[in-house]
Amino acid sequence: MGFAYRIGEKGPEGLLKHMRVPILTTTMGIEERYKQFGIEDAIRTLDRVTWGFFGIRSVEHIFLYQAAASPEARKEHLETAYRVGREF
Repeated sequence: MGFAYRIGEKGPEGLLKHMRVPILTTTMGIEERYKQFGIEDAIRTLDRVTWGFFGIRSVEHIFLYQAAASPEARKEHLETAYRVGREF
């Protein structure tokens, strides 16, 4: 409490409205399964609730599927992570 949120007359108020959050998640699974079973949606909902409590509305969650599938996939995911970090 103090820098991230405060308790006001109407309850908790997030103070980090100016912040952005990039999240990269590596998976062993394939994209179709994450979408089919609603895993991606569930994680994105948790993102909104968790970060939203602190006032953060700009959350970019990138899923890097089948991270260990091959050296090429690993290289591609590392390049994505590097790009996201640079652009952040």
